[in-house]
Amino acid sequence: TVDRHRGRLLVTNADLGLADRSRPETTRAFAGLGIYDLRTGRVIHRVPLATGPGHFANDVALAPDGTAYVTDSISGTIYRVTPNGTATTLVQHPDLAQPPTGGWGLNGIAHMGDQLVAALSGVRKLAVIPLANPQQVTTISAPIGAPDGLLALGRDRLLLVDNTAANRVV
Repeated sequence: TVDRHRGRLLVTNADLGLADRSRPETTRAFAGLGIYDLRTGRVIHRVPLATGPGHFANDVALAPDGTAYVTDSISGTIYRVTPNGTATTLVQHPDLAQPPTGGWGLNGIAHMGDQLVAALSGVRKLAVIPLANPQQVTTISAPIGAPDGLLALGRDRLLLVDNTAANRVV
């Protein structure tokens, strides 16, 4: 995610097990966020979010104040990272975790006013997380197959990427 206002690039960090330096002990075993200077590429912050089995940082959404929200596709966690690099757990909820039937739990995420909307690809739903009370997660059936990437278009419109054979944007 590009934060033009603050001159930053925010990148999730995880190990799917396919990289040259992947090892069994690191595969799906950490979630992090890299924050870089947009102009120089210099590291501003390396933010560890979680370690141990069952973690995979997937996507990041940016609030107007510079707060980043990062999805963890396995553990059902959304992390909040302040502009100075301080990380906390915003919410961890069973409805957001990787489903037992397979596929990803949390995937894409978008900041929309006073709430977050996140894709739950494995169960083909969207999750709505109110920032004022993040434990009050609600899920709704997605208007497409398996929602993946999300892009907020203001406070009331959302682009969704369908991660099925249809490969479409709705």
